[in-house]
Amino acid sequence: METITITHRRINGKDVFNKRFDDYETGFYGAQISKKEYQEAKQNPPAWEPDTNGDESLGIVERYTYRN
Repeated sequence: METITITHRRINGKDVFNKRFDDYETGFYGAQISKKEYQEAKQNPPAWEPDTNGDESLGIVERYTYRN
């Protein structure tokens, strides 16, 4: 069972969405994904665990972790 983290960040007024598979990715945020993919993952979660409501110093608006 792998852990997936999706992140919504705001960088210079632009929304950026990332998806990270904790089992095999080494980057801090993971690969960039589309807003559509982010919304689909957010609407149909297997087991949402809100990681944080946001961290302004990193530009994070929302971050969620779930198990696949």
